[in-house]
Amino acid sequence: MFERDADTWTTLATAPGAGYQVWPGDDGFYLNPHFGPSVQGGFYEPNLGKWSGFPEPPESDSWRDDMAGVLRAQDATYEYASGWVRDTTADQWIEIPERPSPTGEGESLTNSGRRLVVYGGQDWTGGEGRLLNGVWVWTPPSADG
Repeated sequence: MFERDADTWTTLATAPGAGYQVWPGDDGFYLNPHFGPSVQGGFYEPNLGKWSGFPEPPESDSWRDDMAGVLRAQDATYEYASGWVRDTTADQWIEIPERPSPTGEGESLTNSGRRLVVYGGQDWTGGEGRLLNGVWVWTPPSADG
């Protein structure tokens, strides 16, 4: 962890399992398991200086052993345009549904506050490619519940 005021790095305790990305939540940091059920991921609580197990994933056929992102009170981090995100304010999982008639691949993702914004992508038919210019916005439930 980089401590900006001291301009130094501090080594944290070893995570309970491997993972792929670390994303901030309102209450700590989430280590995305990403590579399947044998990779546990984890949760780091900076105020306590310790790791704990990854939150129990949703019991759903659509859970793909990979977080789609993390929702915080005022903003979010997204990796995928659909899937399960951890709402750290409500301490629950929320599913981002598939877009109606998703097309192409390689779209760009960002957030606007807690909203997910998905733009463009590309579509290949045979050897011909074309860039897409559609924009979609998914609005999660309110952070206030």
